Amino acid sequence: MDEKEEKWYCSISDVIAILTESVDPLAYWRNLKERLKKEGNETVTNSHGLKMKAGDGKNRMTDVADMTHQAKQKFFLRQYQWWLNEHLPARR
Repeated sequence: MDEKEEKWYCSISDVIAILTESVDPLAYWRNLKERLKKEGNETVTNSHGLKMKAGDGKNRMTDVADMTHQAKQKFFLRQYQWWLNEHLPARR
């Protein structure tokens, strides 16, 4: 959390790990980010890095999203909707 600006940050790869259950969320994010950049998606070009504690306890640089930025929220919503469509049976 950035106390000065009162923003909460989350690791994009952590969110992807949860939503996609990928065995390699960093690779998933790299591939997705590259595809989105080619499409001209501003969400990706506006993402930035921040050091966060990794699973091994070390602080590592990772792409983060602040949860106050509307475009990034839409990105996560689209990913979540995709995940729901892929993993839940169709509603009848």
